[in-house]
Amino acid sequence: MKPLQHAVLALIASFAMNAMAQSEGTAATGQAPSQSRAEVIADLHMWRQAGMHEFLYREGSDPVAAGREAALARYEALRSSPAFVQLVQKISARSRAAVART
Repeated sequence: MKPLQHAVLALIASFAMNAMAQSEGTAATGQAPSQSRAEVIADLHMWRQAGMHEFLYREGSDPVAAGREAALARYEALRSSPAFVQLVQKISARSRAAVART
């Protein structure tokens, strides 16, 4: 599978995980939670950094492969860490700077 396909699959998986995690918030408020572009990009970065991209479903893969739980725990820790917030801020600042230059 090509790297671009891996990135797209990882992004889709990230959206799915976030949607599941936030479904309680949606039911409570009646409004769908949203993420900024920077949050989505940072989330994908944390997903890859944790190694979750190694466990994407593809032909011949094992969805309960050894190490998946550890990678998921790393992802969740990274996602709730100050590093995630810093990365979102960094990406947002870059985006604002690019818009200001145009």
